[in-house]
Amino acid sequence: MDSGATVNALQLLDALAWQREHLWNWQWRHFTIGAGWESNTGDWQPAPERFPDGFAPLLATAREAGIKMGIRIRPFLVAADSTLAMQHPEWLLPYERDNAMFVLDVASEEVRQWLTRLAGTLTTEYGFQTVILEDADCLLHCELPEASGLTRTQFYIQGLQAIRTG
Repeated sequence: MDSGATVNALQLLDALAWQREHLWNWQWRHFTIGAGWESNTGDWQPAPERFPDGFAPLLATAREAGIKMGIRIRPFLVAADSTLAMQHPEWLLPYERDNAMFVLDVASEEVRQWLTRLAGTLTTEYGFQTVILEDADCLLHCELPEASGLTRTQFYIQGLQAIRTG
């Protein structure tokens, strides 16, 4: 389900119940939360005003209904006004396609470890069975860190490997 910027936990619970009631016989056993669930691109936390109890109620309901949960993330993009951008400006690279966004410097071991923890949180701690990466091609459209000596393809692979490890 594409969550958009205004979706909240109750709307997703309603959609999940509708799916279970109307699509179960059609073998629809997977439900995906679309982009826009986070407090801001780059913070990767459920928006507290829309998900006051986080993902726990939604994931518990899905589990009880026999439905696997997925989530869409934009793991390498960071909004200029995000908490991450303010806390770790040294992790950010200019993004050629959008001046209001940055790309994480996946050549940095610290950034890759952080991404691995992020993916682990989504799968192990929260319990999502599927993590769908959106806009991963942003790694191909940023200024590469000169000191890394990486090609664009190598840079891209490092980012994907960090997520996969988690």
